[in-house]
Amino acid sequence: MPKTMADLGVEEHQLGHQVELLVVDLSRARAFYEGVPSARLLARVQLSREGDLASWDALLSRLVGGDHASLERVRRAIITHARAAADEGPLTAPDGVVAALVVAVNRESGDASLGETFASTRPGKRTEHAYDACALYDLRLGESGVDLRIPMFEACVRLAAVASAGPWPSIRFAEAASHIGDTELGGTWAREEESRFFPYGIDSSGGGAKMSRIAREPLDALVARDPHELASAIGRADRAHGRTYGAKGQLDKFIADLADLLTSSGALVVAATLPDPDADGPNVESHHPSERPSSIPVDWSLPDIAIQLADQFERGQINVSRLRNMVSRGGEPALDAIGAEMLRVPLHITASAAYAEILARSGRPRDVIRLVTYFAITPDPDGAARSLNACGAPELPAVLRAWLEAMLPADGTTAPLGDDPSTSSAARLQACVSSLAPYPHLYAAVRPLLVRVSEAPTPASG
Repeated sequence: MPKTMADLGVEEHQLGHQVELLVVDLSRARAFYEGVPSARLLARVQLSREGDLASWDALLSRLVGGDHASLERVRRAIITHARAAADEGPLTAPDGVVAALVVAVNRESGDASLGETFASTRPGKRTEHAYDACALYDLRLGESGVDLRIPMFEACVRLAAVASAGPWPSIRFAEAASHIGDTELGGTWAREEESRFFPYGIDSSGGGAKMSRIAREPLDALVARDPHELASAIGRADRAHGRTYGAKGQLDKFIADLADLLTSSGALVVAATLPDPDADGPNVESHHPSERPSSIPVDWSLPDIAIQLADQFERGQINVSRLRNMVSRGGEPALDAIGAEMLRVPLHITASAAYAEILARSGRPRDVIRLVTYFAITPDPDGAARSLNACGAPELPAVLRAWLEAMLPADGTTAPLGDDPSTSSAARLQACVSSLAPYPHLYAAVRPLLVRVSEAPTPASG
């Protein structure tokens, strides 16, 4: 049974970092690597970032090290492939994947696939400081002597992931893998043959790989066992290994996460997480592991954590990308915290808007009331309307109408418009409704309320 990450095929220097499990459509990953232009992949990732294009532009500029010629080369390549990318649809990817694609586009025109671009492992022409900037997101991109086909294919694996679990500290993960492989639980962890993961010709035995394919059949059998029998076995394993694995119930949760992950079809891959310079600082991945600073996760149980982050955001100490990452890692407690703090608009107008944008994409029905309340009280209904449009909850239009209707007289009479939206509820309602005009499904639900305002409604466009 594995005792370290090296036993699962991930290099020893990854100890101390976090790892995650991915379920991957491996045939799609290989198709991305061998047959899709790198600029097309980058354009499809850009589509997934359209809600925050300012951060996207800042990321591209950072990845090319501020080199204007390189930035223009990347932008032109994206524009060239924009139409085909729109037809194929967006791809979600972490910034480390974007860094790999930027390296590829800068090396060639972006019209070649990653497999074609890196068919030779020779360094080729490059802008040193641009590669150094990309190496902040994946150290291998800046190292000499590294077979760049390895990180490039792993980027395609992340693009082709259909589900994920984690991340976990790598040592904790190795312990859990060992404990669920004991004779009672019987969940064997075994590394697949390299040829079943990397494309032909790529040899990762010399190091450089941050991923390894794991045989999933024994783990599928483990999570398919009778729930009562499995729970009893987990309890006994917890008691036997509690001192080394952690608090009671941790193994139970790990197996539950594994079972949820394995509902998806595809190859099972263990991957060391890529660094996040926005969250962990510019030296998150050093050439000397002993000098690497530790990354302390945000404790969302603290009562004032959301206001602390809002204050840092207002002062420019963290950006939207980092804030979104921290909330994503914090799960539901993080969403609950920012949802409550979002409504304290006078304390931090800009941070409240950022919280609303993040909360709108959570997909939780419980957040609808808070988003509508924020829309009704914020000084910027146009920005709040964009966040509402990003919320996919089916009950949103009805809740929105009911909330805005509450601004009007309860006896059904017409409300005077007034001059100041901050003091006149009717004027505020009209401003809110007008801000929803670009979003037909929301506008149609609330426009009838304008007949309750003393001034006639603006005719609908179109």
